[in-house]
Amino acid sequence: MFFWLFEVAITNSYIWYKEMQKRYNQKPMTHNKFRVSLLKSLVAEKVDVFRPIAKKRGRPAEGPPQQRLDERQHFMDRKEKGSSKCVVCMKSGLHSETIYYCKTCAALPPL
Repeated sequence: MFFWLFEVAITNSYIWYKEMQKRYNQKPMTHNKFRVSLLKSLVAEKVDVFRPIAKKRGRPAEGPPQQRLDERQHFMDRKEKGSSKCVVCMKSGLHSETIYYCKTCAALPPL
């Protein structure tokens, strides 16, 4: 049923197109060329709509991931209980609570 209605709409639009071409004394396309032109214009509109959107990437990290804080290797681990003030944030003047800490540093600082 849908395809039949679609065919009727295409045929009606071709009839209307021919009438408009006659009104302006221009030679109309053949029905086949009209259908191909219609198809190309419909596909061209949809190509822009369905084009994949590029994902924005964050700022890349400076240095190797394990050696960014002070040129040593740091490996984060999660605390079982409680939270502490983050030492990295405190150096920047911020105060935030965290449940993560560095398990390779002797003092086990919260990160």
